[in-house]
Amino acid sequence: MSPDEIIIIDALPKETYDKIIVEALDYALLSVAFTYDRMKKKDVKTRISNIVKGKIAEGIFYAFCHANHIPIETDNCSTPFYLPDHRDFLFLRGEWDLKNNFYYPEENKTNYAPEIHLPCLIPDSFIGDQWTKRNKHYFPDTTFVGFVFSFMPLKSDESFFELNFSNAQLKFIDDISGHFRYAMSSAMPVNEKWFKDKMSSICESEVITCKYYPPLVITGCANLRYWNLFSNVGPQSDDQMYLNHIHPAYYQHSGNVVKYMGGCLVTTIQNKMCPVSDLPSFLSINPSLKSNIHFGRVGRATH
Repeated sequence: MSPDEIIIIDALPKETYDKIIVEALDYALLSVAFTYDRMKKKDVKTRISNIVKGKIAEGIFYAFCHANHIPIETDNCSTPFYLPDHRDFLFLRGEWDLKNNFYYPEENKTNYAPEIHLPCLIPDSFIGDQWTKRNKHYFPDTTFVGFVFSFMPLKSDESFFELNFSNAQLKFIDDISGHFRYAMSSAMPVNEKWFKDKMSSICESEVITCKYYPPLVITGCANLRYWNLFSNVGPQSDDQMYLNHIHPAYYQHSGNVVKYMGGCLVTTIQNKMCPVSDLPSFLSINPSLKSNIHFGRVGRATH
């Protein structure tokens, strides 16, 4: 894809963005005890923050698709908070996952605009991880599995939201997480209303404060036809297929992390990776967005 095919969702109404944030927090608080800790973050506050970030990106993408009459279907993919999601949405007879990552434009150490060269990542840390399941069908009527790759630009010196838990609230959440040991449950383990009432009774102050509203950048997509373009990159091993994708080196290993474009995007786990520029764009399967788009624009990102 080319830089002119990037979709930037930067005009979402504030009330819609705020609603997405609240729903993301509600989901994160309930699900943190049952969510696999891929990033190996031990403290519950960091785990909640990571879930909130992912759900915000997902919520923005869904709001954009619905506003632009892109006929994705999410209801059949929804699962209770204590069960893992299989796929994020259904579209064009396929079942899809949205893979979102965060990047820091200020840390870009190259002369290239970062968005067209950002790494599209699919986790591959263990047998059974998302890369292993890239061709697994969970729905009988779908004909393929696809991934859409999105990114959110953040400020290097400031998180875009702040979690304001009291110590008592953190202990309450941590105790529940410890009780269930981040394991799946076949039946609803806690009552949602009881949980929310308990959190409010412990402390009535606002739990989340949004400092700024980053856009969502929609880039490439991939399915079976493109898996051969994905390279193995991570702290454990690296086949160096894209090491010289751009100059200076596209990425560098630094201890247990991989830094792309000097630190514009940093990863800590093993992934299969392909640069945005080598994949077809999400715009290519939704060409009407070129002439009529709501909540965003098509073209090169500016910072």
